[in-house]
Amino acid sequence: MSATTYLIRDNGFAAMQMKEVERYRCEDYISLMNENANAPRRSVSEEDLRSEGHASTSDAPAYVAPMNAYWRESICIWAFDIADRCDLSREVVSVCMSYLDRFLSVAQQNRTISLDKPTLQLISATSMYLAAKLYEPRSKRLSVTSFVRVSQGLFTNEDMEEMERKMLSGLSWYMHPPTALTYIRQILVAVSSKSNQQQRSGSMEGALAFFELARFLTELSVCDYFFVTIRPSTVALASIMIAAQEVPVSNGAFGALVVLTAREVLDYQVGDLARALTRLRTGYYHTIGRDPGNCGTSDSKHQQHNGASSNNEHNSCSPHSTTSSRHVSDSEDDMAVM
Repeated sequence: MSATTYLIRDNGFAAMQMKEVERYRCEDYISLMNENANAPRRSVSEEDLRSEGHASTSDAPAYVAPMNAYWRESICIWAFDIADRCDLSREVVSVCMSYLDRFLSVAQQNRTISLDKPTLQLISATSMYLAAKLYEPRSKRLSVTSFVRVSQGLFTNEDMEEMERKMLSGLSWYMHPPTALTYIRQILVAVSSKSNQQQRSGSMEGALAFFELARFLTELSVCDYFFVTIRPSTVALASIMIAAQEVPVSNGAFGALVVLTAREVLDYQVGDLARALTRLRTGYYHTIGRDPGNCGTSDSKHQQHNGASSNNEHNSCSPHSTTSSRHVSDSEDDMAVM
């Protein structure tokens, strides 16, 4: 194992990956929703409901949910729009979607929530509010009132505050999920600090393009329900491998070193990595208008990658590919309802 590998392991990667499995794992909750919706339910009489303080059978828990992959993608795009318009870090959206996904997963496993469209919007707004609250400086935090004002009467301040308490409890206060971008950022910093002068002598523009493409790929994964059950560290590795193919840096030496180091320090399942590579490449090529049929995949754990540059084509090809240059602090006018 190289000195670079030891350095990165000292940076806490093993601990981060352990958290992925033990604290921040998410199940395929949409499939679970469908199972719950089709499961037989106990018949509840009017007398039973009155004895429990309910007025009618319409108050009985309902597990039929409107959630699907398309709805989730819409929520994610909305969250990226909020982040850009309010000058928040785009990584906040990864945290927001982790909250939403894991809360819905726990709620469906325990069958503790009746999920309709207004409730889903309340959960989405609360997830974004919590992520900004915990990850942004006070000057950029979004207020409960801001979300309530643009909800068009769907929920109140009290509704959001109550949902915040439910989410904190449902998530067992695990509010700092490792993100794919965190892995990428730390690997690049560590590799840059240990690589030799020749490896660092390439174009800084090329190195930046490498990071930006890897970052962009992680954002594509955040909006795709396919990746809900894929570990962020695996998404990070797949993003690094694709970036190394698409953006040559220092004749490929720097990119190859990043890929080699990432493979050495990150634990992953070969099958999950192969699926992540295929899905990310397909999504990326679709975004930039390239034929996905021309993309190759590598399932071998130690195969090296070399490829042509995309010249950062992705920068203008996605609704969530660039950061807004406007600074809008906590403005309700810029927080459109989903």
